[in-house]
Amino acid sequence: MKRQEFLNEKIPMVEIFNSISGEGITSGFLTTFVRVYGCNLRCSYCDTKYSYDGEYSLMAPIEILGEVNRLNCKRVIVTGGEPLEEEKIKRYIPLYLAQNGYEVRIETNGSVRLYDEDEIYQFTSKKERKNLFYTLDIKCPSSNMDKFNIFEENFKSLIIGDEIKFVVGNFDDLDYSMEVVKRYKEYFKGVTLNFSPVFSKIEPSQIVDYLKIRNKFFAENNLDVRLNLQLHKIIWDKDKRGV
Repeated sequence: MKRQEFLNEKIPMVEIFNSISGEGITSGFLTTFVRVYGCNLRCSYCDTKYSYDGEYSLMAPIEILGEVNRLNCKRVIVTGGEPLEEEKIKRYIPLYLAQNGYEVRIETNGSVRLYDEDEIYQFTSKKERKNLFYTLDIKCPSSNMDKFNIFEENFKSLIIGDEIKFVVGNFDDLDYSMEVVKRYKEYFKGVTLNFSPVFSKIEPSQIVDYLKIRNKFFAENNLDVRLNLQLHKIIWDKDKRGV
């Protein structure tokens, strides 16, 4: 999609607010969250069902940018729902905000294509990805959505500063995650691998013990691996919105 076409559209939006980034390599930084409406998946543990089964408002791109400007954070996380659903106008919000000088991270569920060079060029007139990073989910079996994962096609697009997130609810999920890491390890150099517990389903200490046992493999393959906890669920009630 070309930028001018995008600017003439209205986009279903759930909320825009400031908080701290609750997880991943940006955890703890003050951040503006831009939450779009709609998702193509239905994960068993989803904690944002309101993003596809709740209220939304239609906003023009310039209105979204205006609200982000008002909130005045240099870091932006575009989340959902699923921001990168194909053939949806919302797919271009991250490119638009990055083009306007923000450091944008896209939280995407791993079942849709990441941007390719042609798509970036068509919108921005530049082929390189600037001010734009991915937090790419790999769905594990307990999500009931693992059959929708896109692996190699998306992994080829990852660069330093991007991250992978495995949300794990049990040891089968951990084993599944490790098989993915072993198979595609060549794509993960410089990419952070996050292992995140499904809230109340597995203890963080169990994940740490699992990763420690496999440290030799991570070290030999120069892989950055971390435990990922959701800070916002520690600081506030786990169901509180807008934090």
